[in-house]
Amino acid sequence: MAELTNEASRIFGNPVIIVDAGYKLIAMCQAPIPSRPDIEQQRNLGYIPDSNIESMKKFNLYELTRMALIPYYSRDPETNDCWITAFVYVHGIEFAQVSVMELDRKFTDIDFELVQFLCELVSVELQKNNFYNCNPGMMHSFLLSELLTGELNDANIIAMRLTHLEWTHTPYLRVMTLTDLKNGFFDGKVQLVAQHMIQLLPDSRWIVYPGRIVFLISLVDSSCKIIAEDKRILEFLQVNGLTASLSDCFSHLTFLRKYYKQCLTANEIGFQLDSNKPVYMYEDYLCEHIGKIISEQNDLADFCHPVIQKLIVYDNAHKTSLLPTPEAYLQYVDTPNIAAKTLFIHRNTLFYRINRIRELFEIDLSDGDIRLKLQLTLHFLKLKAQRDDPKDQSIEG
Repeated sequence: MAELTNEASRIFGNPVIIVDAGYKLIAMCQAPIPSRPDIEQQRNLGYIPDSNIESMKKFNLYELTRMALIPYYSRDPETNDCWITAFVYVHGIEFAQVSVMELDRKFTDIDFELVQFLCELVSVELQKNNFYNCNPGMMHSFLLSELLTGELNDANIIAMRLTHLEWTHTPYLRVMTLTDLKNGFFDGKVQLVAQHMIQLLPDSRWIVYPGRIVFLISLVDSSCKIIAEDKRILEFLQVNGLTASLSDCFSHLTFLRKYYKQCLTANEIGFQLDSNKPVYMYEDYLCEHIGKIISEQNDLADFCHPVIQKLIVYDNAHKTSLLPTPEAYLQYVDTPNIAAKTLFIHRNTLFYRINRIRELFEIDLSDGDIRLKLQLTLHFLKLKAQRDDPKDQSIEG
């Protein structure tokens, strides 16, 4: 698009600027415009400055251009600069706006025809771009793309872009990614999947981002039950062979990239530990994520509580299976009935085993700090076992 814009500027003998309907700069002629520092600011910022947007709205530039149905000539009463403005359409949808500034050469009648032709060329180029094809909600998609790549992290600019897009959201945001691990996504499937999910999660925006559909979801509270426990969503994922990953809750779009990475981590670790789950929530894999980070530089066995190591040795030597008992007990410390149920034993048997572990290894399970260390170890154990050998539950290194 940059080459097309520069060539057009050469032919017109005047500056050419192309922006999208969300006031984001798509392309701009390479030659500087010293007489208009505000336009040069636009080049640096990547979007039209607020003052220029307000000026265009004040004089109804876009409305008059639409009414003209052909490239529209106007004179800015504040700067006295003259412009030809026209819209770019893709499949009948207003995608972008082309502006040519009368600076170095006076306009002639042929310029209006050339602007129309340029709009058609820009439309063709936009349709070649996979980003535009995959993301029909282009204005929101551009913003999401810049947030995901980290190109945009200024809170004031983000707020301004949201205002221009008339996009409001609640303080309870989550990122959700959808992955098709078996077949991968193709254009038609992307549209169908996204449209269906939007019906289930109407206050959300989405974008196709390297191999995944990424949703920014705006919720009424910090709970994730509306997603993780929604039977319609779970059934849709399972029937279509899709896997969803869900980030923690956050409130500011400046952190979108961070929470998107949480989804990637949840998907990676979750699939590694349980490939059959339809939804992986980052909060469920936080401890494993800590272990993953540690394991990149160290052996996880070096950070495991000695009681767990002794317990594994004891089980191996006595052909017992005490290890699952503290795991269930610590997970449901206030609800021993549920802990016993997960182990398929009676509640009294659970207490007997816990007391036996206390006696054998002289450990105080009422100490919160000790419980934390034991639980971290159990999470590390699960992660290490999967990495080393799915059949090997030993963590001795």
